[in-house]
Amino acid sequence: MQRFTALDTSRPIQSYRVAPSPSTAAGLAPSYSTRRDVSGYAPAPLVVDVSTSMRRMDDPRERDRAAIDRLAAEVGAVSISSSSSSASSPSSSGTGVRMIPPPSSYSSRPQPAGPHHHSSSSTSASSSSSTPFTPPRSGDRPPSRASIVISEREAQIARSLQVIKDAQMVDICFLLDCTGSMETYIDATKHAIGRIIESLKQHNAHLQVFAAFVGYRDHGDVPQHVSLDFTQDYEHFRQFVGSQRAFGGGDGPEDVFGGLHMALSQLRWSHATRILLHLGDYPHHGREYSSLPDDFPGGYGPHTEQKLMQDIMGKNILYFFGKITHNTDLMMSRFATHLGPIPEYDFKQTDLAAVIDKLVSTSVAVVMESMVMTSSLTPEAKSVYAFRKKEYKICKVLPVWHDVSVHHGTMTSFNLPASIEAVKAPLEARKTEGLMFKRSYEPFDEGADRLVFYGSNLSYPFIF
Repeated sequence: MQRFTALDTSRPIQSYRVAPSPSTAAGLAPSYSTRRDVSGYAPAPLVVDVSTSMRRMDDPRERDRAAIDRLAAEVGAVSISSSSSSASSPSSSGTGVRMIPPPSSYSSRPQPAGPHHHSSSSTSASSSSSTPFTPPRSGDRPPSRASIVISEREAQIARSLQVIKDAQMVDICFLLDCTGSMETYIDATKHAIGRIIESLKQHNAHLQVFAAFVGYRDHGDVPQHVSLDFTQDYEHFRQFVGSQRAFGGGDGPEDVFGGLHMALSQLRWSHATRILLHLGDYPHHGREYSSLPDDFPGGYGPHTEQKLMQDIMGKNILYFFGKITHNTDLMMSRFATHLGPIPEYDFKQTDLAAVIDKLVSTSVAVVMESMVMTSSLTPEAKSVYAFRKKEYKICKVLPVWHDVSVHHGTMTSFNLPASIEAVKAPLEARKTEGLMFKRSYEPFDEGADRLVFYGSNLSYPFIF
């Protein structure tokens, strides 16, 4: 099996894993798949299997060869410590990087001090490192290129593992309309929390889930807003939600923005994976959100749509919506102009048992999806909303290839490491120019984190 990158020359490089297509051997139409956030194209007749980890595939291994040349050209070399303290936090600057003087400095002659002399304090990439720089002794040899790359890979792997570990720390807030029509959904949240945690633990025993609750009503209702901060005391969560009563409302629209503001400003969002699951049957006040009878047609409250959406994105909180009626459609479409496509879950059930089942399955789905997206964050893609792309229409009809445009690109392939130890070694890259391929405009199927398109490789078999 090979790993390769196929790209349109006008687009960023994206990576895939490739295996021969069994459908091709059977004479069927070839196909390939791509993640939702992937804009590159893969040729057929191949099946491109994108990793379900949904991590960005611009893997550091693909840059190892370039790293060798870069390091060799620099004055000196970079030595990266693989100690646990230097790789424990991917978000910190503590990478344990320090500069080693060039070979010319490996002598017993003392180094002069001056404005260009690099001391340990000025060359360390980790501001938190307490280990002073120790010049090498006379006669010491500088590290080899291979050892530098291996050390770099070990540090990169450690950071990646830490990102995945951090993503297993989950904050999930249940934001509910608590007016008179929502009694069933309040009761369902109370009864579902235990099953939600149990189901998540079955999926991943290492998950740590912190649950919060925010309820909102409307102007004049007392209390208008209620909240419970994040906790792992699920019995306390159940009792708090169970103490809420569905009352108030009256004119249809509710103080949705007041509830969103409380969830964003009053709760302590402190873990890597952050989820806001919103259930409501009516929109916020204002003619821009509905044509329903409204006591405040000009809007209500000091909070604005733009500021709330900016806060959601700024805090890296993934927003999901449980749709109960069509009354919220216009509000959701406006939210989507800021956040991109918002996953909506059908909560039109009225039976309590059915609502509980739906809430459990939805909660598990959004937590697993959010963990994957959070673990995909990189220094280049710091927002989880970078992974929410356009929605596609599923089309199962085989395209008429004569009407599909041709794309040109370059394919880069790598031999996958045969062992864990081999991961540390540089990967040998092989590039093939002049790749020609076609791809259907719409996917013919979709999964939890990928879309599948028909494809035709016009260069096959000449490039393999």
